Amino acid sequence: MSSTPTLFPEFITQFLDLHPPAIAPETPLSDIWEQFQVQVSLTGGLAPSSPRKSLHSGYVCVIEGDRCLGLITTQEAIAVLAQGHDPRSILVSRLISPGQAVITPDTLNQPCALYEAAQQHPFLLLLDQQQHCLGVLPSLALLQLPELADLPQEFCALNPFEIALNHLPITVFRKDCQLRYTWIYKSFPGLDPQEILGHRNHDFFSPVDAEQWEAIERRVLEHKQGSHQDIALTLNGTFHYYDLTVEPLFDDSGSILGLVGTALEITPSYLNQQALIMLNQELENLVEERTAELQRSNAQLLASLSAARELNELKSRFITLTSHEFRTPLTTILGSAELLKHYGHNWKPEKRQRYLDRIHETVDHMTRLLNDVLTVGNAEAGRLTFSPSLINLLDLFESAVKTALTKTYRDRTIELSHDLHASYLYLDQTLVLQIVSNLLSNALKYSSANSAIEVYLKSEETQVMFRVRDEGIGIPEADQADLFTSFHRAKNAANIQGTGLGLSIVKNAVHLHGGQVTVESQEGSGSTFTVLLPLTQSVAYDDNSGD
Repeated sequence: MSSTPTLFPEFITQFLDLHPPAIAPETPLSDIWEQFQVQVSLTGGLAPSSPRKSLHSGYVCVIEGDRCLGLITTQEAIAVLAQGHDPRSILVSRLISPGQAVITPDTLNQPCALYEAAQQHPFLLLLDQQQHCLGVLPSLALLQLPELADLPQEFCALNPFEIALNHLPITVFRKDCQLRYTWIYKSFPGLDPQEILGHRNHDFFSPVDAEQWEAIERRVLEHKQGSHQDIALTLNGTFHYYDLTVEPLFDDSGSILGLVGTALEITPSYLNQQALIMLNQELENLVEERTAELQRSNAQLLASLSAARELNELKSRFITLTSHEFRTPLTTILGSAELLKHYGHNWKPEKRQRYLDRIHETVDHMTRLLNDVLTVGNAEAGRLTFSPSLINLLDLFESAVKTALTKTYRDRTIELSHDLHASYLYLDQTLVLQIVSNLLSNALKYSSANSAIEVYLKSEETQVMFRVRDEGIGIPEADQADLFTSFHRAKNAANIQGTGLGLSIVKNAVHLHGGQVTVESQEGSGSTFTVLLPLTQSVAYDDNSGD
């Protein structure tokens, strides 16, 4: 490194960066893009020994061997990336600043040349004759030197206002009341300021962009009040985003002469913001997806836990059923058999027959109980079948009533009435028999000996309805929701023998027919069960069938 010139020793000591960050010319822009994310504006200098990260000062030198090829600035890199280029395909050698950013030690002894160079670029690269880098100077600091501020006015073509704007991506303009440009400083990219004067936005921008901009300006002229908002423009096929400020311009009498405005380009920050928004949206979508997956998993887990709980409850009910409903009849069978074994030879034939009938009835009861359990198990496993055939429904009901009244309920009566218009109907005989047998069994079991039980049948062209009504203990409202659940028994039936399977069998049989079963009941006032079964084939009406 060569020795430092001494024309402005205070400046050199305070501002000259003797060790600027450096990269090779074949380095792709993607390798240093993260370093371009932070751009620190220079209002003062850094001591040569001050630690800093590469590019935080807004520039980096491109070095080939021991020769310096030039500078890359943060602003220039962002401008390239804002056009949508892939940073992996861009070498930093393409972004090297033009020659006016380079000064020699002799330039430090020529204030006018130094002033002019400082106006051209935000940073000046100091090289010796062998193209060795002597350091980097910030132009803003140079332009603030008292030595340069005292230069003759004929040399300083730019006033302080223009000097301040020169290093900012901002356009300043003035328009008349017809929205024609009358003055502009730092024109828009690719547009000659001399060609813009006297024209409107529609002459240069797309109709959509021009209308958006001029709508803002018309409101400013109409309401005589300034406006500040962001707008988007497409210039030479490249997207730009501006922070637009427009204010009305008045004469001394308060009349509007036109308007004055500034357009500060914020494309890099806007694109970064949009990228951040897209990233946030992607993250939100990902969180929503993960949350939905978690909710589905929780729902499946809760469903599994609920199913396991229900299974445990069913097991518990089944154990209770087997320990109670089977123990009593087995005790009866065992007791009757023991009595017959030890004393039967001394009894009269009539007494022996009573005990034999008791054993037979108890075995029948256990057989029905086992059949009910198997039926419910087959229904839940989907092994029950629906096989409709032409059956005589009235005969089936009369037989079911007769069977229900034998033995235990031989002293009871069931009133059967009907309004059937066909002798035969297409139904599944086995399933219908299960439905009516269980409904009659419950009606007899849960009503007193002297109360009425009514059964009514009615056929229509496409369905058959039958109803079983009793005047028994009824069903509490709290139990009606689980009435057709396996092993469920109402609280007021705890002391009455039963398995809680009958109505579950009824529901499954009705479901296989594609029908429906409903109940109307009030505790202490009896129950009415109504069953509707669709017919697989329409009935052929026979007026004589009701006789």
